[in-house]
Amino acid sequence: MARQPRQQPIGFYGKFQPTGVDNSAAQRMQALAGLGETVAGIAEQFGARKVEEAQAVTKEAEQVAAKEAIKLSSAQLAQRKTDGIEQIEQIAIDFAGDPAGYTDAIKVYRDSAIAAAPPDLRPALGLAFAPRIASNFKTINSAFLKSSEKESNQSLDDSISAFTVNLEKLARAGNADLVTTELPDLYMMIDARGENDPLYNVEKAKDDLNNALYEQDVLKDLDNIVEQDGFVAAMTALEEFQDKPLPKGYSQDDLRAFTRSAQEDLSRQKARLNAASTQI
Repeated sequence: MARQPRQQPIGFYGKFQPTGVDNSAAQRMQALAGLGETVAGIAEQFGARKVEEAQAVTKEAEQVAAKEAIKLSSAQLAQRKTDGIEQIEQIAIDFAGDPAGYTDAIKVYRDSAIAAAPPDLRPALGLAFAPRIASNFKTINSAFLKSSEKESNQSLDDSISAFTVNLEKLARAGNADLVTTELPDLYMMIDARGENDPLYNVEKAKDDLNNALYEQDVLKDLDNIVEQDGFVAAMTALEEFQDKPLPKGYSQDDLRAFTRSAQEDLSRQKARLNAASTQI
């Protein structure tokens, strides 16, 4: 029997390779993720632009609104200023001679006008009112002081005039002691008049007063001569008087005027005396 060949083991014809992992899904996910990031980035950029655009629109709207608000505020301020100035001027007219009354009235109006304005307008309104209020007060107060000064000067002039007449009468009556006692008071009044008015000539006023008293002394002497020696002697004394030294501030014109006045006075006295004698 023929021999059978020996069966050989089956050899390996290739190396075993494990089946590879299917990562296509992961790759697709990565791709999708990348796409998502790209889309998100685009969306973010788009959204940012939209936000910027929206902010720009909002800012522009705010600027427009602010400008309109400023226009409205300016218009309101201008109107309130106009109304306020008119009222301030009217108050100045109403209290033209009364600075104290003007001050009280203007304060009441100013405070109420500013309080009635919107808060943002109050400072500007106060600044607008202040110069006109101050200017009006200065005008009113100046007029008041001038009026008061004029009244004061007139009162002093009247007092000086009355006091002078009284001293002249005392001098004519021969009351030299009373004249000497009261004369300093009249000097003080003249000084006060000069303090009120720098243009008032104090020295001349005192010279005029002294001259008037001097003339009254002369007239008193003439009266005594008339009583003792008659009118002819008095007229002679008056002529001699013109040759005597004159007091300070007594001019030749003053002397001539006084001489004429004294002659007329003597003539009147003589006429009265003659009339009385005729009746007797």
